[in-house]
Amino acid sequence: SGVITVNNTWATKEADVNVIKDVVPVTQLLTTNKDAIFSGRRTAIIGHARAKTIGTNTVGNAHPHRHKHIIGCHNGTINNFVKHGEDRSDSSVLFERLANEDLTEVLKDANRSGGAYALTWIDLQDNTLNFIRNDKRTLYLMYSSGNSTVYWSSEREMLDFVDKRSSMVFK
Repeated sequence: SGVITVNNTWATKEADVNVIKDVVPVTQLLTTNKDAIFSGRRTAIIGHARAKTIGTNTVGNAHPHRHKHIIGCHNGTINNFVKHGEDRSDSSVLFERLANEDLTEVLKDANRSGGAYALTWIDLQDNTLNFIRNDKRTLYLMYSSGNSTVYWSSEREMLDFVDKRSSMVFK
Protein backbone atom coordinates (compact mmCIF):
# COMPACT_ATOMS: atom_id res chain seq x y z
CA SER A 1 0.00 0.00 0.00
CA GLY A 2 1.18 3.52 -0.60
CA VAL A 3 0.38 7.21 -0.91
CA ILE A 4 1.79 10.18 -2.82
CA THR A 5 1.15 13.62 -1.34
CA VAL A 6 1.70 16.84 -3.25
CA ASN A 7 1.92 19.92 -1.04
CA ASN A 8 0.43 23.39 -1.52
CA THR A 9 0.94 24.28 -5.18
CA TRP A 10 1.68 21.81 -7.92
CA ALA A 11 5.00 20.00 -7.50
CA THR A 12 7.69 22.48 -8.46
CA LYS A 13 10.53 21.02 -6.42
CA GLU A 14 11.47 17.74 -4.75
CA ALA A 15 10.26 18.90 -1.31
CA ASP A 16 6.69 19.29 -2.61
CA VAL A 17 6.22 15.54 -3.12
CA ASN A 18 6.24 12.79 -0.50
CA VAL A 19 5.96 9.04 -1.11
CA ILE A 20 4.89 6.81 1.78
CA LYS A 21 4.64 3.06 1.26
CA ASP A 22 4.82 -0.16 3.21
CA VAL A 23 3.76 -3.80 3.04
CA VAL A 24 0.78 -3.37 5.35
CA PRO A 25 -3.01 -3.14 4.93
CA VAL A 26 -4.24 0.26 3.72
CA THR A 27 -5.98 1.06 7.02
CA GLN A 28 -2.73 0.52 8.93
CA LEU A 29 -0.73 2.67 6.48
CA LEU A 30 -3.26 5.51 6.77
CA THR A 31 -3.50 5.29 10.56
CA THR A 32 0.25 5.10 11.13
CA ASN A 33 0.98 8.00 8.75
CA LYS A 34 -2.17 10.09 9.29
CA ASP A 35 -0.36 13.37 10.05
CA ALA A 36 2.13 12.99 7.19
CA ILE A 37 -0.68 12.28 4.71
CA PHE A 38 -3.49 14.59 5.82
CA SER A 39 -1.97 17.53 7.70
CA GLY A 40 -1.39 20.78 5.84
CA ARG A 41 -2.72 21.86 2.47
CA ARG A 42 -2.55 19.21 -0.22
CA THR A 43 -2.89 19.70 -3.95
CA ALA A 44 -3.09 15.94 -4.44
CA ILE A 45 -3.27 12.75 -2.42
CA ILE A 46 -2.90 9.61 -4.51
CA GLY A 47 -3.32 6.21 -2.87
CA HIS A 48 -2.89 2.64 -4.05
CA ALA A 49 -3.54 -0.77 -2.50
CA ARG A 50 -1.53 -3.44 -4.29
CA ALA A 51 -2.92 -6.87 -5.07
CA LYS A 52 0.25 -8.81 -5.97
CA THR A 53 0.39 -10.47 -9.39
CA ILE A 54 4.07 -10.23 -10.42
CA GLY A 55 6.87 -9.81 -7.87
CA THR A 56 6.83 -10.51 -4.15
CA ASN A 57 5.23 -8.32 -1.49
CA THR A 58 8.08 -5.97 -0.62
CA VAL A 59 8.32 -2.23 -0.02
CA GLY A 60 10.21 -1.98 -3.33
CA ASN A 61 7.29 -3.57 -5.19
CA ALA A 62 4.63 -1.55 -3.34
CA HIS A 63 3.03 1.40 -5.12
CA PRO A 64 3.60 4.21 -5.80
CA HIS A 65 6.75 3.70 -7.84
CA ARG A 66 9.23 6.52 -8.24
CA HIS A 67 11.82 6.61 -11.00
CA LYS A 68 13.56 9.91 -11.66
CA HIS A 69 10.81 12.48 -12.37
CA ILE A 70 7.97 9.92 -12.62
CA ILE A 71 5.87 8.78 -9.64
CA GLY A 72 2.94 6.51 -10.37
CA CYS A 73 0.44 3.76 -9.62
CA HIS A 74 -0.72 0.95 -11.92
CA ASN A 75 -3.75 -1.32 -11.86
CA GLY A 76 -3.26 -4.33 -14.09
CA THR A 77 -0.64 -6.82 -15.21
CA ILE A 78 1.98 -6.62 -17.98
CA ASN A 79 3.59 -10.05 -18.25
CA ASN A 80 6.47 -9.26 -20.60
CA PHE A 81 7.98 -6.42 -18.53
CA VAL A 82 9.74 -8.58 -15.92
CA LYS A 83 12.51 -11.03 -16.83
CA HIS A 84 12.25 -14.59 -15.52
CA GLY A 85 13.73 -14.83 -12.03
CA GLU A 86 13.74 -11.07 -11.48
CA ASP A 87 12.00 -10.06 -8.25
CA ARG A 88 10.49 -6.79 -9.43
CA SER A 89 6.92 -5.92 -10.16
CA ASP A 90 5.73 -5.19 -13.67
CA SER A 91 4.58 -1.80 -12.36
CA SER A 92 8.06 -0.85 -11.19
CA VAL A 93 9.48 -1.71 -14.61
CA LEU A 94 6.65 0.20 -16.31
CA PHE A 95 7.34 3.45 -14.43
CA GLU A 96 11.10 3.08 -14.85
CA ARG A 97 10.52 2.81 -18.59
CA LEU A 98 8.19 5.83 -18.55
CA ALA A 99 10.98 7.84 -16.92
CA ASN A 100 13.43 6.85 -19.66
CA GLU A 101 11.42 6.17 -22.83
CA ASP A 102 8.61 7.58 -24.93
CA LEU A 103 5.13 6.86 -23.56
CA THR A 104 3.91 5.59 -26.93
CA GLU A 105 6.66 2.95 -27.13
CA VAL A 106 6.15 1.77 -23.56
CA LEU A 107 2.40 1.34 -24.12
CA LYS A 108 2.97 -0.42 -27.45
CA ASP A 109 5.09 -3.00 -25.64
CA ALA A 110 2.47 -3.36 -22.90
CA ASN A 111 -0.33 -3.84 -25.44
CA ARG A 112 1.74 -6.26 -27.55
CA SER A 113 1.80 -8.72 -24.65
CA GLY A 114 -1.92 -8.36 -23.96
CA GLY A 115 -1.10 -6.30 -20.88
CA ALA A 116 -3.79 -4.62 -18.83
CA TYR A 117 -3.33 -1.16 -17.36
CA ALA A 118 -4.97 1.82 -15.75
CA LEU A 119 -2.18 4.26 -14.91
CA THR A 120 -1.94 7.41 -12.86
CA TRP A 121 1.36 9.26 -12.62
CA ILE A 122 2.90 12.58 -11.76
CA ASP A 123 5.58 13.93 -14.07
CA LEU A 124 7.76 16.30 -12.04
CA GLN A 125 9.47 17.66 -15.17
CA ASP A 126 6.20 18.71 -16.79
CA ASN A 127 4.32 19.28 -13.50
CA THR A 128 1.43 17.19 -14.77
CA LEU A 129 -0.95 14.61 -13.37
CA ASN A 130 -1.61 11.94 -16.01
CA PHE A 131 -4.23 9.22 -16.55
CA ILE A 132 -4.34 6.54 -19.22
CA ARG A 133 -5.88 3.09 -19.53
CA ASN A 134 -6.44 0.44 -22.13
CA ASP A 135 -9.58 -1.57 -22.84
CA LYS A 136 -8.63 -4.22 -20.27
CA ARG A 137 -8.97 -1.94 -17.22
CA THR A 138 -11.49 0.66 -16.11
CA LEU A 139 -10.70 4.10 -14.75
CA TYR A 140 -13.45 6.37 -13.41
CA LEU A 141 -13.24 10.11 -12.75
CA MET A 142 -15.51 12.18 -10.54
CA TYR A 143 -15.42 15.95 -10.01
CA SER A 144 -16.65 18.13 -7.18
CA SER A 145 -19.61 20.35 -8.01
CA GLY A 146 -17.30 23.34 -8.64
CA ASN A 147 -14.74 21.20 -10.52
CA SER A 148 -12.13 22.13 -7.90
CA THR A 149 -11.43 18.52 -6.91
CA VAL A 150 -11.10 15.36 -8.97
CA TYR A 151 -11.41 11.85 -7.56
CA TRP A 152 -10.54 8.76 -9.54
CA SER A 153 -10.54 5.02 -9.09
CA SER A 154 -10.23 1.82 -11.07
CA GLU A 155 -13.37 0.66 -9.27
CA ARG A 156 -16.62 2.58 -9.60
CA GLU A 157 -17.80 1.40 -6.18
CA MET A 158 -15.06 3.41 -4.49
CA LEU A 159 -16.36 6.60 -6.08
CA ASP A 160 -19.96 5.64 -5.30
CA PHE A 161 -18.91 5.56 -1.64
CA VAL A 162 -17.42 9.09 -1.87
CA ASP A 163 -20.43 10.32 -3.85
CA LYS A 164 -22.88 9.27 -1.15
CA ARG A 165 -21.07 11.54 1.31
CA SER A 166 -20.57 14.61 -0.86
CA SER A 167 -21.78 16.54 -3.93
CA MET A 168 -19.68 14.98 -6.66
CA VAL A 169 -20.49 14.61 -10.35
CA PHE A 170 -19.37 11.65 -12.48
CA LYS A 171 -17.84 12.60 -15.84
